[in-house]
Amino acid sequence: MKDIVYVRIRSHWMSVKNVSRNVFFEDVPQLAVDLTRKRNKVLGFGGHSNLIASMSAGGVILNGFDHPRSIISDFEVAEKTLQLFLERVNAPKKKFFFVPTLIIHPLEKLEGGLTQLEARAFEDLGYRAKANKVFVWNGRELKDEELLSLKFPPEGRRHPPERRGLPLDGST
Repeated sequence: MKDIVYVRIRSHWMSVKNVSRNVFFEDVPQLAVDLTRKRNKVLGFGGHSNLIASMSAGGVILNGFDHPRSIISDFEVAEKTLQLFLERVNAPKKKFFFVPTLIIHPLEKLEGGLTQLEARAFEDLGYRAKANKVFVWNGRELKDEELLSLKFPPEGRRHPPERRGLPLDGST
């Protein structure tokens, strides 16, 4: 089964839905991280990360999507947060974590639309989270039927855009 995962992002809320399997997870997009180690260690994520960080001597809370001007404030923290959220909706007992198609939909701080730089940052975020194909959507929230068919409505904007002569779905 081809997994299609829809990610909706706000600075203090993230929703991840595996549309193909009808599995859903949403929480606060934050990490509890122990910064006292040589390599920073993620202690937990989501809403319960506040409690986990308070019980650890070097624990701090990090949110990669909380910035006054942009939806991404720390790319590495955002990447790890997205990976952990995606693991919650991945097929159980898969040896290798892999999301074939990911649709990322930022829902705030979009005055004037997404710049190419912001869209590219979200696209890279998806690929670094091990997606095979990534689309960034700027428009109304998408329905399951639209997601499963990858047919995006004309009143929004998809990144990367469809280009004539260059099939983006792998067909020839």
